[in-house]
Amino acid sequence: MQTKQASEQLAEKGRKLCDALLKKHALKNDAALARHYKFPPPFISKIRHGRLEIGAEFIVRTLRLNPEWTLSDVESLYQ
Repeated sequence: MQTKQASEQLAEKGRKLCDALLKKHALKNDAALARHYKFPPPFISKIRHGRLEIGAEFIVRTLRLNPEWTLSDVESLYQ
C-alpha cells in the first residue's frame, strides 16, 4: 500500500504528463486524450489521480505518436 506522500507524488507526475499531452495534441479533456491514445477513459483518469503509475505501454504510445520526441523528452514532462 502506498503512503499518502507517495500517492500525491504519483498523482502530480500523472497530472503533469496528461496536461502536457493535452496541450501538445490540442485536446480538450482526458476522454479525448484516451481516444487519441486508444486507451479506455478510466486509464487516463487513474494516471491523473495517482491510482495507476505511468507505465511502459503509455510511454511507448507517447513515443509512437510523437516521433520527434526522445525518451528523455517524455520523462522530462513528468519529472
